Amino acid sequence: MKKRGFIAITSVLIISAILLSVTLSLSSRSIGETTISAGMHSSHNARVLSQACLEHTLLKLQRVLDYAGNEEIVFGQGACSVLPIEGSGNDNRIVRIHSTSSEYVYRTEVTLSQISPTVTIESREYVSTF
Repeated sequence: MKKRGFIAITSVLIISAILLSVTLSLSSRSIGETTISAGMHSSHNARVLSQACLEHTLLKLQRVLDYAGNEEIVFGQGACSVLPIEGSGNDNRIVRIHSTSSEYVYRTEVTLSQISPTVTIESREYVSTF
């Protein structure tokens, strides 16, 4: 009789340990996936902020050819900076945008070959530093 009770308790403990291990593993994986998802969302927001700042800058340049940049724009989920614009006049301008969302940073450098009558983008690239 005592031996049957010991076997039953041992079996329950082993099965409980296995179930606890599986539950902890699934919880850990779920937390990891949530962290990755949040990071992807913040990274996407930084890229969208960079695009919004670029559009803002291009519109300002078309209206005011002497627009020099050096402006910060704050949005609900982050901010972006238009760094000082290189060059002057209608041709050969370089625009640099720095945006952040959470801890993610997105930097875009755009070379404009012409501003008026239409904006002509010669190159546009994501850069790690300016």
